[in-house]
Amino acid sequence: MSLRADITIKQDESVGEVLNLLRLKRGEKRAVRAFLRGADAGGSQLVGLAQKERLRGEGPFPVRDKKLGVQTRRLSRSLRSSKPKYSGGVVSLGIGTNVKYFGGHEFGLRKKVSVPAHKVKAHVKNFRGKQVAIPAHSRKYHNRQMDIPKREPVATTIRKHGVRVMGVEIEKALIKEITNR
Repeated sequence: MSLRADITIKQDESVGEVLNLLRLKRGEKRAVRAFLRGADAGGSQLVGLAQKERLRGEGPFPVRDKKLGVQTRRLSRSLRSSKPKYSGGVVSLGIGTNVKYFGGHEFGLRKKVSVPAHKVKAHVKNFRGKQVAIPAHSRKYHNRQMDIPKREPVATTIRKHGVRVMGVEIEKALIKEITNR
């Protein structure tokens, strides 16, 4: 993954109690493995929620909706969660993608970009209420100011659902390990 939004969740009291019980019953390594399995399942759930709630529908959507309209679903299909890491009661994992434009929409972008020379196909454009035919032509190399607002589709999903989803999935994994199912 080239770009990602990170998640760090500390265990709450109920998960901490289950984890301590598991440590006593099964040992530290099995407890941590179960914790990570739950975090991994939670990361996958969050990816699904981001795809469903924030990366669907024909846009453009207002920036305040924190949604990104899609045409090809390339970004949505490439969204993945990284393998979780556990350190001192804290689980860290990331959700990201290898699609280059994700960073511009998640974190915002304001800079000049270079546009290489290219050909423009003939097309029809609406100009002052009239249809105007634009003939095929070539565009020279040029710079363009890009100003993409910060939409945060993934970070919004993490803020909205992260604690609940991760807590439920980690607790499920720990209970499953305790009950040996």
